[in-house]
Amino acid sequence: MNFTSHLLPSNSGTSLSLFRFFMILGVTKFDPKLFEHFNTLTHVSLTPLTRQFCQALTLGNFLLTDFDCMISEFCNIPVEVLAGMFSASSFIHIRRLILCFEDKPRDHNVILKSLDSFDQMISGITNLQHLESLRLKGGLRLSWCSRFAALRESHVLQL
Repeated sequence: MNFTSHLLPSNSGTSLSLFRFFMILGVTKFDPKLFEHFNTLTHVSLTPLTRQFCQALTLGNFLLTDFDCMISEFCNIPVEVLAGMFSASSFIHIRRLILCFEDKPRDHNVILKSLDSFDQMISGITNLQHLESLRLKGGLRLSWCSRFAALRESHVLQL
């Protein structure tokens, strides 16, 4: 099944501010222009974040202030796509960000290698000038802390 903007309330394009989505079984494709008509969207919550959703958010014509998602290895999103999403114009005014890395028991070395791959994404996050609240769940590299120290508007930092 394709998940397209026709499945969303297009008449709410100028009023929809919150979009929460939990993966539906059977969805195989997402329209990259999914949020094209929703220019008032300010809060998005996705479980799990997929490459297609990254593309839709990157192309979005809105200004998010809140974003939370679960990033799963199962979705296999290239780190360049994640980093690009956080530098997109739709993310320029992000104030609250919650990222949950998939939490499942694994070998310690596999976890460290996985976190290393997110280094480029962390650079994109620390460049968000309006970020007030950052919550990371499921893993932290100590080397990221020096970057988080550079955040200017932080009120909440939960690592």
